[in-house]
Amino acid sequence: MVLNSDALRQQLQRLQAARTLPPRSHLLRGQPTPALDAAAIDDAGQPPPRGADSSTTDDASLTRLVPGEVVETSTGTHYRVVRSLSRWFQGLHAGEPPRPGVTPQGATSADAQSIHPDLVSLQAAFPRDVLFMDLETCGFAGSQIFLVGTLYHGEEGLMLDQRFARDYREEVSILEAFWNLAAGRPVLATFNGKSFDWPMVCDRSACHRLRQTAAFNVHADLLHHARRAWKPHLPNCRLQTLESWICRRQRGGDIPGSQIPAAYHGFVRDGDARPIRTILYHNAMDLITLAEVAWHLTASLRTVRRDVEAPPAAEAPVAPSPSVPEDSRRSSNAA
Repeated sequence: MVLNSDALRQQLQRLQAARTLPPRSHLLRGQPTPALDAAAIDDAGQPPPRGADSSTTDDASLTRLVPGEVVETSTGTHYRVVRSLSRWFQGLHAGEPPRPGVTPQGATSADAQSIHPDLVSLQAAFPRDVLFMDLETCGFAGSQIFLVGTLYHGEEGLMLDQRFARDYREEVSILEAFWNLAAGRPVLATFNGKSFDWPMVCDRSACHRLRQTAAFNVHADLLHHARRAWKPHLPNCRLQTLESWICRRQRGGDIPGSQIPAAYHGFVRDGDARPIRTILYHNAMDLITLAEVAWHLTASLRTVRRDVEAPPAAEAPVAPSPSVPEDSRRSSNAA
């Protein structure tokens, strides 16, 4: 079929319209949202109920389901969800020992020489000078980042800070916020971050020509240290396996990592934030587990620094189910 100039122009206009991003009416630029009294994860550490708030699309808006604030940077705006974890550790069993037979190698020795230097640095800096980081992306290496989750020590103790890009244009803003937050913290802690998260942050920042200001003295990739400590004793060293066996906690209501990119693309199209609420829960639990694993890995050095306050032990331990959950995290499949 041969198209004349008018027909071709109309066809191109239809294609352009199909590629246009949805209106930003659900983003509420520049307007703060209510206080964090109904965050994506409740104080018991439970996931948001599936199917909740499903009456209309308006009821499933981001600001209603995930209270936070709109933050402006020099490169744009993004959505921030932040809360203190001081109450969480009372119910997340961070003070419990691992299951019998899975004590980290060297954890009963007072000799720091037996511990990897990265863990020595991690313990010495914890919690005030450590930045825990975990990403959620649109796919594999090279794809866009839409959520940068961090955990760090703030004025109210350990703080969970999640920077969310409400559409693809806001990626540059969440990356700029990350670099601002990372400045002055000498230790970065990730899970498989040397292979995935850190290269992603650097590559995507370079694409946006952002100045990469952080100069971490140590990058502690806890996947490698977990393998050294527990590989002979565990089915695998995926993050959710460590969550079950080391942190003694089963995660429920999570979203598989393979479904996260499609869930985000759906939110960008229609503004329905119900899947985003679950993704934020997934990211938060990954960060909390990462901090707990770091705590256990550095157990043998705990007496070196008396000024580090240990998370209180749980009053009522939760017995994990016999099955070991498969970790859907896309960046730790190599474990």
